[in-house]
Amino acid sequence: MKLIREFEDFDWIREIPSNPLQWHKPKINLDNVERDEEGYPLQQGFGEGEIWVDVDGLTQDQKINVLKNIESIIGELRFENTLTTIKSIEGNKNRDYCLGDNIKGYLLHCGHEEYDFFSQENHVCCMSMGYQTFREEVQIEVPRINGRDLIRMVYMNINEDADWDWVRSIKPKMPFNQIQLGKKYQFTYGKTFEDLVYACGINEDVFDATTVKGIKFDKFCYNEIFCDHERDDVVETLLLGFFGVNGNLIRSVWVTEDALDLHPL
Repeated sequence: MKLIREFEDFDWIREIPSNPLQWHKPKINLDNVERDEEGYPLQQGFGEGEIWVDVDGLTQDQKINVLKNIESIIGELRFENTLTTIKSIEGNKNRDYCLGDNIKGYLLHCGHEEYDFFSQENHVCCMSMGYQTFREEVQIEVPRINGRDLIRMVYMNINEDADWDWVRSIKPKMPFNQIQLGKKYQFTYGKTFEDLVYACGINEDVFDATTVKGIKFDKFCYNEIFCDHERDDVVETLLLGFFGVNGNLIRSVWVTEDALDLHPL
């Protein structure tokens, strides 16, 4: 596993605006980056300003709904590697890249090669790799939001009376390297965690938990945690205690970082 490089300032990750989908302009951007004598930037963007929206396991219609709801909140989206608009995507559901089963995430406000990888407001890159692979290959940290939280919003035209409190309540995922052992967190999960529970014969009462607490970090083969999975690479894992509504410990379960999302209370 590659180590995430420690850049000089990651405070921007914790300075998420009240609307967690809103673009956060990078401190170093195309307007102020140092350039050489020919005008080329002396560095590239490092993910600052980008936001990962998980859509792994969602259907085509659910992915369209997620994109529509994002657009209704922050304005028109621009697609880096598809047909440019949501309308054109929806009209080509069966062949559009951004709706394929292989698409695991939407990198919102992405910075692609044309912009020297500096974040661009409302640009979307459709990612076929999962978040953990993205972190390891690109070696950057970006805030992460569960796309399932965006499905529950009924698509509507924006109006001044719309209630966006639920949007402000969405908290970006805490990466494993920011988790403090012994501290409780909220959590959300999707199909990956459900599959892990069923594959390993874990009691389903774990789904009744309301909070979790980190107990111990370790490294295991992926298929040692996710029973009988075809992956056998060594990954970071975390032993989590799952707690019920009354604060009682339900059980402890080893998880991989892609199994569920942890959020600060």
